[in-house]
Amino acid sequence: MRGWLATAVAVLTCLPAGAQPPATLTPTDHFHRGNAAQDANDYKTAMSEWLVACNGGIATACSNLGAATAEGPTGAPDFKRALELYRLGCDNGSMSGCGNVGAAYLQGEGVKVDFALGRTYLQKACDGDDARACGNLGLIYDDAMGVPADLPKAVALYQKSCANNDKVGCSNLGALYLNGRGVAQDLTAARVLFEKACAQDYGVGCYNLGIVYQNGSGVPVNLAKARAYFEKGCAGRDGNACNNLGVFYEKGQAGVAVDFAKSAAFYQRGCDAGEGLACNNVGVLVVRGVVGAVDGERARALFLRGCKLSDANSCANAGNFLVKGIGGSKDVEGGRKMLKMACDAGVLAGCDLLK
Repeated sequence: MRGWLATAVAVLTCLPAGAQPPATLTPTDHFHRGNAAQDANDYKTAMSEWLVACNGGIATACSNLGAATAEGPTGAPDFKRALELYRLGCDNGSMSGCGNVGAAYLQGEGVKVDFALGRTYLQKACDGDDARACGNLGLIYDDAMGVPADLPKAVALYQKSCANNDKVGCSNLGALYLNGRGVAQDLTAARVLFEKACAQDYGVGCYNLGIVYQNGSGVPVNLAKARAYFEKGCAGRDGNACNNLGVFYEKGQAGVAVDFAKSAAFYQRGCDAGEGLACNNVGVLVVRGVVGAVDGERARALFLRGCKLSDANSCANAGNFLVKGIGGSKDVEGGRKMLKMACDAGVLAGCDLLK
């Protein structure tokens, strides 16, 4: 196991005459100082304070430090170290730590994917009233991750999560109401739940709320509102929201003028956030030459990245580039595999190129 405890260096200083030495801070003090630093977006200080608190036995500080280590606000994410910190927190009674261990097993962050172990840790945390863990446990039953799909169970878990003000649980429950899955369709309930999630700056919740106004789901179509919610969602690192903003600027919709540079920038943000379609869309702009000189090598890399993110359109374009040797050397076998992936997913261009 990787060591993570910091080495303390004692420094002696002289106090002015009559001055009193500063009061010794407790681990709890350091924990609260870390939380305050996080609220001020000072993650370097927050992580330093949580480390001291974690070393002093504050289990939740270990979990918080793990979450920050996985996010990497002060450096590259380190999922293995984060998992060690989550485990330390969980072993010492932090339910958020147990929930984070479970989530790591679901996502394969720092460890091999193991739905059964993930479910075990999430159940422990949810039983301990960790709202996020209940939401993630609901996702297991919603998406049949290692268990048969059980929508009533997913609904109950999302409800418990949202009742405790977890933004992810609220957004996921809203999606069920929007589509009438596991519950009777209720567009008003869906919108209210998305609003609750978006108010907590959850990018996915804001994206979902934007979709409500874009499609007129229980409300009049309002593209200006949709754009505003997509902007908030994109700021919250939701790739779909960034992609939809890219479409607006590419097409000149929702009250904005055509601006290919802005469109490409939003598509790139979506791609960087893990949305494969956004990778494809910026690649298409590069091929069209509307954001600078045509760059086959860059477009090829974007299409390959999008295909790796399971976007079928990207696979069709990447396959075409590989078969024809555009932007790099030919790879007919690899290209045809991608074309077949696209064709199997229903992209007709992929089927046509296979002929």
